[in-house]
Amino acid sequence: MFMEKSLPAAALLALSIWSGAAASASLGVLIPVSQGEEVATKPGPGGAPLPILRRAPNDSLYRALMAESRRGTLAFVLRLDEQAQRQSGQTPQPSWLLLTEEEGGFAKHGFWLRQSGRDRLVDQPYVALLTDPASIADGSFEEIFSHELGHVLLRRLLPRLPAGMSRLRHGSLTVTDDPTALDEGFAIHFQGLSRLLTVNPALRAHDAGLGDKAFTPLWQSNVDGAYRIDGVRRNWFIHRQLLPPGDDDALARRANSSAFDVAALKNGNQMMASEGVVATLFYRAMATGPTVARYASLFRALQRLNGRDLQPDSPLLPLLVQDWMVTDPPQGRRFMKIFVETTYGATIENTLPRTTMALAQVGRIGKQAAFVEQLKGAREQIAALIGRVYQQPALLTAALGPALWLAGTSQLVVNINTAEAEELAAIDRSLASSAEKIVAERDAHGPYQSLSDLVQRAGLAAPLADRLGELLAGAGALGTNERL
Repeated sequence: MFMEKSLPAAALLALSIWSGAAASASLGVLIPVSQGEEVATKPGPGGAPLPILRRAPNDSLYRALMAESRRGTLAFVLRLDEQAQRQSGQTPQPSWLLLTEEEGGFAKHGFWLRQSGRDRLVDQPYVALLTDPASIADGSFEEIFSHELGHVLLRRLLPRLPAGMSRLRHGSLTVTDDPTALDEGFAIHFQGLSRLLTVNPALRAHDAGLGDKAFTPLWQSNVDGAYRIDGVRRNWFIHRQLLPPGDDDALARRANSSAFDVAALKNGNQMMASEGVVATLFYRAMATGPTVARYASLFRALQRLNGRDLQPDSPLLPLLVQDWMVTDPPQGRRFMKIFVETTYGATIENTLPRTTMALAQVGRIGKQAAFVEQLKGAREQIAALIGRVYQQPALLTAALGPALWLAGTSQLVVNINTAEAEELAAIDRSLASSAEKIVAERDAHGPYQSLSDLVQRAGLAAPLADRLGELLAGAGALGTNERL
C-alpha cells in the first residue's frame, strides 16, 4: 500500500535535499588489491567471490578526481546519489569509483574494503571505470562516470527492475526490451545533462562540434555516442529507422541504423524498447533547470514503481508516469505532458501518430500551405489527448501490445511487436516469405495480442503457425537475459 508522506516528513525531506546533500556528497576512489597478476577476492555473504579493494593513494590522479567531484556534473550527480541513498533509508556513504584498466564503464555491487590490514564488507554499488589524466582533461570521464552513476541511482531506487528478454547488444540506436531501455535510457540522459553542467572547456568544445579528427566519427561507438547527445536533444529516436543499403550483415545494419525517416514513427512498443526514446523523455523532464529537488520527486515515483509486481514485459515507463502523477501530481502531470508530446501518443492510440506522420509527409518537402492547414488540427488533437490522459492515466498503455518473443537456434531473440522484417526472417527460414506481411499488418492495425491473433490477421498457414508456437516456447525456455 502506498501512503502519502506526512507534512513533518515532507519538511524533513526538503531540508535534507537542500542542506544534507551538499554537505554529505563525496567520491570514494578505490584501487584493487593485487594477488599476483589478479585482483584479490574473498567470498561475500552469498558465497560468490567479491573483489578486495583499498583506498587510492593521494597522487596527482586522485587529486584531479577530487577537484572534479567539487564542480560541474560530478558535483551534481554526487548530490543526487547522496539523496537517493537517503530516500532509500540508508546512511549516506561515498559514491564509490574503482579505477580499472578495463575499457568502458561498469556498475557493479559489493566489495571488501581493506583498511589497516582488515577487510570490511561494503554492500554497496560502485562504478568500475578506466580513468586517466587524459579522460579527465577531455571531459570523457565526467560524461561516462555520470552515465554509470545513473545505473547506480536506478539500482538504489528500483532494485526490483526485472531483466529483459532481448539478447541484442544494446545501444542508443537499437530496439531491445522495456527493462533494458529504461535502465540504459535513464543512464544516457545524464550524458546530455553533462553537456549543460560541465565547466570543462574541452567537453564544451566537443559539444560545439569542434575537435573531432578525420574518420574517427565514423566508428560505430562514436556514431552511437553522437546520437546519445544530438539524437536525444532532437527527439530523433521516435522515428522509424531505414535499413541502410548493403550486401553485408542486414541485422547489424538494422541494429545500428542512423538513417531516420522523419515521416514515419516507431510504434508504441518500439518506442518503449528504445533507450534513445527513454533518454529523451528523462532529458526533457529533468534538464530544464535541473535541481536535486526535482530528481527527489522522480526518485519517489521510481520507489513507488518498485512496489509494483514488475515483469520482464511490464510497460515500465508508462507505469512510472502513472506513479509520478500519484506521488507528486504537479511534477507527474508535467512529465505526462512531456511523454505524450514526445511520443505523439504512440502508446495511447493510432489516430494522433497517423496525423503526425501525415503532417510530416508534407512538411519534409516544404508544402507550406498543406502543413499550416493540418497543423492546427494536430495541435488540437494532442491537447485533447493530454486532457484525456490527465483524467484517465491508464490510457498511457492502451495502444501497447504484449511482448511475444521468438527464439531460434541462434542467439537472436525478437519480439513480434517490435521486430522488423529482416529480424523475423533471421529467426527462422520459414518466416522469410511472411515477414513483410506480418510487419505490414502490425503497422496497419496495431500490435498483435497473441500468437493466434497474429496467425488469423496475417493469414498464416497451419505449418507456419505450429513453427511460431515452437519459437515462442523456445523463447520462454530461454528466459531473461541478465546483462552484466
